[in-house]
Amino acid sequence: MYSLDEVPENGAVAITAHGAGEEIYKEIKRRNLRLIDTTCSIVRRAQETAATMVKDGFFVLLYGEKDHPEVKGILSWTRGKGEATMSSNAAVPSEAKKLAVISQTTKKRELFAEFAQQITGQYASKLEEIRIVDTTCPETGRRYQAARELAHQVEALFVVGSHSSANTRKLAETCRETKIPTYHIDSAYEVNGEWLTGVSRVGVTAGASTPDY
Repeated sequence: MYSLDEVPENGAVAITAHGAGEEIYKEIKRRNLRLIDTTCSIVRRAQETAATMVKDGFFVLLYGEKDHPEVKGILSWTRGKGEATMSSNAAVPSEAKKLAVISQTTKKRELFAEFAQQITGQYASKLEEIRIVDTTCPETGRRYQAARELAHQVEALFVVGSHSSANTRKLAETCRETKIPTYHIDSAYEVNGEWLTGVSRVGVTAGASTPDY
């Protein structure tokens, strides 16, 4: 279900690893629905960071894809005092005096650091304080590094995960940077036998949100 309006009285609501906005939790509590919360602990930390920064008087600039479910959820905790962007040219409201810069958890740490540095250079002389909080997921970074190392040991690489998964797409892009033939697949049924012609070593990796099965 995608709308709480569809949940019957005394029903249950499951929140995915991407998390959800503050208003969702309030509505679940108001209707006394049973909550199954599977929000990733790293995402939860990002949500809490956003809420704390706003409470302390900061405007929150979130490095991430504004239409991504995780990003929408994190932004909700800013109560309108935050913005998501992938551009270092993002405009900060003129009334803002303090700025907090955080990240979508699945973004590459080095790209977030570059973004934060550019934002700092742009606004350091205009604001009272800029606070950088690294909310990227350490496991994502390790997964990227492991995938790169694996790519150099094989002749073809399969990245398993939903085609709508942002972190899986980024993982596939990272693998393609090694110039090793890389195929993003959602299941074994998508494998084309021609991809394996003349290939003796194949690597398989998966996105962070891909089920173990």
